[in-house]
Amino acid sequence: MRTTLEHAVIARGNSSRIKFVFDNQVVKGIEVQDVEKASSKDIRKGEYIVTLTPEKTTLVKSIVFTERDGKQRQIPANYRIIVVDPEKYDEVMKKIYKLIWVGGYREYLNELAEGVPDM
Repeated sequence: MRTTLEHAVIARGNSSRIKFVFDNQVVKGIEVQDVEKASSKDIRKGEYIVTLTPEKTTLVKSIVFTERDGKQRQIPANYRIIVVDPEKYDEVMKKIYKLIWVGGYREYLNELAEGVPDM
């Protein structure tokens, strides 16, 4: 199984997606932290994409997988989606890209998250 988060920082009103690629011979169901469940069509494809549009910074803590034998496993996800004002989004992204190169990237993300942990 593989998962990935599309955007860690979004403007309020926008969305981010989490993509799951998995073996549909093993996985029978996926539920993202009481938000949404994968459809049977998604399970047959072996690929599931959930779209999240939070109004404020949020942490997707866990994902529940149901295996074909009926066992459920709760897997920590720890996908933090930081929501910023649309007017400040471009400025924030420019600063993030700069800090990736010069240092302080993680600290700045934590500042933007206003107390929402990254795990």
